[in-house]
Amino acid sequence: MKKNSIIFLIMTLIFFGCTSGEIKNSQTGETKEEYYILKGINYVREGNYTKALKEYERAYQKNENNIITLKEIARTYVKLGEYDKGIYYYSRALKIDGKDQESLRNTGYIYFLKDDLKKSLTYINKLSPEGLNSETIKLKAYLLYKDKDFKGAYKNFKQILVQEKQLDLIYYKIYAELLNDMGKKEELRIFLEKQLEKYSSERDFIIFYSYAVGEYFGEYAQGEKEIKRYIVSYGGNDSLYMTLAYMIYNQKEYAQAESALKLVSYRERYNKDYLELEERLREKI
Repeated sequence: MKKNSIIFLIMTLIFFGCTSGEIKNSQTGETKEEYYILKGINYVREGNYTKALKEYERAYQKNENNIITLKEIARTYVKLGEYDKGIYYYSRALKIDGKDQESLRNTGYIYFLKDDLKKSLTYINKLSPEGLNSETIKLKAYLLYKDKDFKGAYKNFKQILVQEKQLDLIYYKIYAELLNDMGKKEELRIFLEKQLEKYSSERDFIIFYSYAVGEYFGEYAQGEKEIKRYIVSYGGNDSLYMTLAYMIYNQKEYAQAESALKLVSYRERYNKDYLELEERLREKI
């Protein structure tokens, strides 16, 4: 689930392309080449990637070494799911400017989408400090974590999370796993409690917090307490009821867990997590 969430984020980041203002600033006066690029960008905004590529191809025929054209072609191919072509055109851009931050960053992103985490990290590592935005630093931390470089991952997470001003559960979950794997249990507890102070009214955080204190510290009663507090204050839903039942089940209060599970709506009772917990309860009661 986390990987899918990161993929969605990466796809969003890649498709922040050149603006028409950037193109106009790259040349003096409008040219046919620029005209084709702008038409291509407009087609991309409309979601018509095939027509966009035709316009970019016209611009490419005018000048094969225009780095803006190359990057727009690369980005559009990625949008179409043709990752290898995207890499090819970004590599062409990097032959023109080996330090182009967008090309390095997006090539790293594409290798991540291709599940080649080592190559992804290679390109992300080539970025200058100025080329590392907050999301790229978090991706780098994730890649280092998957590469078992816990110290490097920890350093990058610490760098960005102290600046974090909004909830980011994708990376909170990874950071919590990292702290647990490094044996930094006290730091993990401080992190969870600090975030709880900030996000006590955020449903998804409360679910994350409850699982975290349960799985990492065995404090399922604390998880149950927070879920109940949230439900009383803001109302319940299927995710909250499922979490509540799981917290109670892990305290071996099986009858109460079954009662909590019955609060889940019928439409969610074929959910994998529901069926697994129901089966466990059937064995206990």
